[in-house]
Amino acid sequence: MVSSASTDATGERNGALALRWFTTAGLPASGPAEWDAAYLTLDAPGSWEAMTVTRNGLPCPVTLRRLNGQVRTTVDWPRSGPGHYRLHVTVEGSRHTATVTVHARKLPPGGFDAMLDDLHVHLPADVAISLKRAGGLAGIQLSELKPATLQEELARLRRAVHGTPDRPGLAALLPVIARSPHEILQSSGVMVRRELLKRPRPAALVQALSRSSAHTGGHAPRFPDERVQPTVDVYENRVVRACAHLVLHRLRTLAQLAARDPRLGPPVHDLHVTLNSALRAASFLRDVRDLSGAPRRLTMVLLRRPEYRAALEILLELQRSLRVTLDDDRLLEPLGNTPSLYQTWGALHVIRALTDTCTEAGFTLRNERIAVPHPGTLLLRVLPDGQPILTFEHPRTGCTVTLASERTFRQSGAGWQSVSFSQRPDLVIELRGPGRPDELWILDPKYKLGSDDAPPESSGTPPSGNPNKTDIDKMHSYRDAIRDPAGRRGVTLAAILYPGQDHAYGPNIHAISARPGATDSLNARLRHLFATHLALPPSQAVTGHDSDAPVP
Repeated sequence: MVSSASTDATGERNGALALRWFTTAGLPASGPAEWDAAYLTLDAPGSWEAMTVTRNGLPCPVTLRRLNGQVRTTVDWPRSGPGHYRLHVTVEGSRHTATVTVHARKLPPGGFDAMLDDLHVHLPADVAISLKRAGGLAGIQLSELKPATLQEELARLRRAVHGTPDRPGLAALLPVIARSPHEILQSSGVMVRRELLKRPRPAALVQALSRSSAHTGGHAPRFPDERVQPTVDVYENRVVRACAHLVLHRLRTLAQLAARDPRLGPPVHDLHVTLNSALRAASFLRDVRDLSGAPRRLTMVLLRRPEYRAALEILLELQRSLRVTLDDDRLLEPLGNTPSLYQTWGALHVIRALTDTCTEAGFTLRNERIAVPHPGTLLLRVLPDGQPILTFEHPRTGCTVTLASERTFRQSGAGWQSVSFSQRPDLVIELRGPGRPDELWILDPKYKLGSDDAPPESSGTPPSGNPNKTDIDKMHSYRDAIRDPAGRRGVTLAAILYPGQDHAYGPNIHAISARPGATDSLNARLRHLFATHLALPPSQAVTGHDSDAPVP
């Protein structure tokens, strides 16, 4: 599918800038396709020799080229990934700007939106439910992890901002609290000259006098004194800050989802504007630290001051509707981060499938570093630090399964090594247990296709559904290079997840089809592979509980 480029062009003096697109074969095109070279022709008043063009700040040479039977002012468009590209054209004193958008075409129709829906809504909740079933997320009820519809989330946030007939919302509460925020006197120690002492601490003063008796320098000794000043950084204001920032965070997440629903966009925008206005009135919250953990204690201020009590009630209500979300700033600019977001999307599917398979095989989750609880929100993070982020243990056999992201295998060191160059796969699963050799399973989500290896002259051809040769060669490298201290190969599964078709290269090298919008087949395929390597009956892994099925 060749995606078109949307162009927003404006001229400052001599009219608008007209852009026309051609393939490298000289044929007219609707716009630049992802990872295809193209020609961009510029129709602007003035001489082409005096024209300068930059793309995202980098200069682009301007030439004359005959295209479609006509000599045109042309800029070579390089092979580019998805994203927004800003063009600046200057000619004879006039400046023109244009924004060119390259869409993702390696995904099936609707696949980009399906991937964003997964990352925003479905996958975080599915992974959290799988972790809970495996024995993780202590203190969180399974019913709290059920994903809400967009309309339900909008209704909750509207109540939080505008209030209900029985309780005001943050739009009214924050300005009231800002007029008289709760504060306490906080003491701090300073060193002063003796004549400036006001509130010395006896114990500290004795120590200072002992030190000053041995003082031989020419400077007068200094003594510890106590100063007291008011501070708003107290527990009650941290509750208010947690409430306001939780609503703001959930509004931002909802705005990303509502961007594709014209019915939700305006009300979400209005709530966002209203809350930001109230936060500007409550500027004292900038001096308040984050609340550590859920609010678990009541104070007289929270009970007796109605505005503080209402803020606590809003926070508790939002906690009862726990929002599970992916903690990833790249979701704010999804088109420009498509390859890396695809890798995160694939990693979350691996985490979910591995967790479900191990749970059904009788393993128990012993440790996880994915979920980070915050008031009203459960943040999911895939930490690329090479350390285990999931650890499962079988209570009867003693077998352990660990999952790490971006684990490095070097030429030296204890344990697994690389016999050649350092290797750093995206996801590494290690299986250890008595009575069986240790194994490594390696999975790399890759936003690549075989057409990425093609030369630029093939511009305009549809993307190949086959894997990239370089990626498959890398799987062979992992299998052959990574060994234990005795020199034994330990990689029994090396696979890429990519937006193409399934391929198998022998018993342990695979290219797994991972297309947004077809996640059921991807989940079944991963669970089948994991069950096979865990020596489980394949049917047990594929026909286990779905994420939304009732738990016995």
